[in-house]
Amino acid sequence: MRSVRGPPALPGAERVTNRSADFPSIIEQNYDSRVTDANSFPDDLLQLQERLHRAHAEHRDYLDGLPWSVEPMKGWVRGERYSHRGDVPDSPGWSDEQKETVDRMWADLRELSVAVVDHPHWKSVPTDILVKNRMQLKRQARPAEVSEAA
Repeated sequence: MRSVRGPPALPGAERVTNRSADFPSIIEQNYDSRVTDANSFPDDLLQLQERLHRAHAEHRDYLDGLPWSVEPMKGWVRGERYSHRGDVPDSPGWSDEQKETVDRMWADLRELSVAVVDHPHWKSVPTDILVKNRMQLKRQARPAEVSEAA
């Protein structure tokens, strides 16, 4: 049985960064010479990570266009329940095609995640800096934001 999706993310929330959380790791990377430099990730690993970022973005965008509940559910009026969300309309649920698309997208995300994590490159990275290197790969392979003017 499928569960009901939570509330959608606030607009622009993915662009907000917690500076204090990022700041120490940036400093540590500047002083830890064992952290992989920008040119030492294999091209295929960079491409896999970029595909993973894009797959996550496509999945989020697809889910944003779906009804709020997987299964048909009656909505509610502000004050009955969850008043912080205001009035919530009835949800027709997802069609079989939409459910299959979401399942396929999840399978693609799992496949890409496994491919990135199990890449042979990680065997050459010392375990004490593995997380730092993994985070650097995520930042380095993040696709450029497409401008709204384009």
